[in-house]
Amino acid sequence: MPVFPGTPFFGVRISSYGLGNLLLIWARAVVYAKDIGAVVVWPSWTQIHLGGWFRGDKDKRTYCGTFYPTRSYTRRCDFRGHLKFEEHELAEFLSEQRSAVVYFRGLGEGFSSLCGHSNFLWRELCSISKTDLNSFRQSAVEYVGFGIRLGDFKTLGWSTPVEWFELRLKELRLMRPHQKVWIFSDGSDDELAGLLKDTLVERAPPCAPIETIAQMSGTRLMIVTGGSSFYRWGVYLGNVPVLACAYDKWQAEIWTYLSSRGVALTSVEKPSLCDWETVLGTK
Repeated sequence: MPVFPGTPFFGVRISSYGLGNLLLIWARAVVYAKDIGAVVVWPSWTQIHLGGWFRGDKDKRTYCGTFYPTRSYTRRCDFRGHLKFEEHELAEFLSEQRSAVVYFRGLGEGFSSLCGHSNFLWRELCSISKTDLNSFRQSAVEYVGFGIRLGDFKTLGWSTPVEWFELRLKELRLMRPHQKVWIFSDGSDDELAGLLKDTLVERAPPCAPIETIAQMSGTRLMIVTGGSSFYRWGVYLGNVPVLACAYDKWQAEIWTYLSSRGVALTSVEKPSLCDWETVLGTK
């Protein structure tokens, strides 16, 4: 059972988690269930994200109507008579002969526990999504994506300076002068003006968050803010080459791990020609 954080309020949750973090909880549960042949309890996706409302974000992160359960899930939530285990008690859960449920909470070990399961999770997301995610993936195949997280990250001091992305665009233009670029960002047009003045740069078509992840998963390359789990999902699901601005060694290791052609830099580092050849390849 994936247990999403938050306080229940008239059938929804009041939460501070975005879709990227909710997907980490869900993914660990469905991967484990597949491995042992268990049934997954359908989680409560609908939430009230207070930060999104207070900041006036365009994306209110409610996720109402985003997913629907297939027959591989159960809505049964009455676990009277079931033994209850936490994720760190998986060995005890497996050895139990009676009816039992195991709870998956929090971010766990992040993507490290999902190694080798990206294709399965993509198919699973496609099966529970109310829209055709494959069509959104295909719409992005001619584009390089810039994932620029501002909004809450800018408030918290976690954002990557837009100037860093402007320098990466100039470098990209030297190697691919006619490359089309989509910007995936919660920033305003004014904040992104230095990028948008390029005639081959535009914002990605607006759509639901899970559809944006699907778009990112189809791009030729992602150039991203390093701390965002939302952008990580796009890279992970599509094994997309990535150039990430990571603010510490831990962040850098995550991005290098997520993609077979991943390069992570700090905000003061400049990618070398070798780095660009790595992430651009021949794709």
